[in-house]
Amino acid sequence: MCGIIGVVGNDDALRILLDGLERLEYRGYDSAGVALQEPSGRLWRARAAEGTRSVAALKERCATAPGGVATGIGHTRWATHGAPIEGNAHPQVDCAGSVAVIHNGIIENHASLAERLRAGGHTYVSGTDTEVLAHLVEDHRASGLALPEAVTAALREVTGAFSIAVLDAESRGASRLAAHRRARRGRHVPRERRARDPRAHPRTRGGRGRSGRGAHR
Repeated sequence: MCGIIGVVGNDDALRILLDGLERLEYRGYDSAGVALQEPSGRLWRARAAEGTRSVAALKERCATAPGGVATGIGHTRWATHGAPIEGNAHPQVDCAGSVAVIHNGIIENHASLAERLRAGGHTYVSGTDTEVLAHLVEDHRASGLALPEAVTAALREVTGAFSIAVLDAESRGASRLAAHRRARRGRHVPRERRARDPRAHPRTRGGRGRSGRGAHR
């Protein structure tokens, strides 16, 4: 069972992320990671895959993190798709290292999407289905779409049930982080619509939704 946390607009974002990941430890995990949007417009990422010591190891690696960061995402992973190694830990990133994705759930058509993206020049470095989302968003960002629209366009190509958060190092303002949850397979529910969409499954304690059971990450 994965844990997902995101922070926007707080200069102590890293501390909040790490505190949040510690609170999610009860869910079980074998790796953990964070990604931060540096003020310079670059992405900073740290990951650890040391079993139940992963969050503690991650905190040690974050000692060199940039200060004054107001936006970031964090993740704890229980591996069911790809081995529990650092290369498969989240966040996963695109080719340029500017789009970071954390994910709980399953991308059912990840193999066919990955084949198409590889043919288009993308390089994969992990054994996860999550990485395909980063490359899809990268493609749509390159077409000129802002991050929220790029994520929506990417999810139109994806089948499965999941929750995700996406951070773009180059975006500014409210559009620098996007979160979506697909409550039912075949459709996605943007974060801003969840509260008023009667078909969306309610969030349960600890952020669990139906996408968590038997999920591939």
